[in-house]
Amino acid sequence: MSQKEEAVCEAAIAVLEHGGPACLTDPKTVMQTLERAYDLGATQDDVIAEMRRQHASGSPGPGSTGGDA
Repeated sequence: MSQKEEAVCEAAIAVLEHGGPACLTDPKTVMQTLERAYDLGATQDDVIAEMRRQHASGSPGPGSTGGDA
């Protein structure tokens, strides 16, 4: 997995764990992971697609199969 792919996975996890308006995690951490992904050439669409993939699999994380990560 490339650095960009890893950064996209990390950003997607951070956004999903944040919980939107519930603000379950520090928003600065979320923004830092997104910034890293964008700095490595990712787009917002890349992160959204990864978030959808992780949500559909039932468990966030690179290569997740829906089990314990």
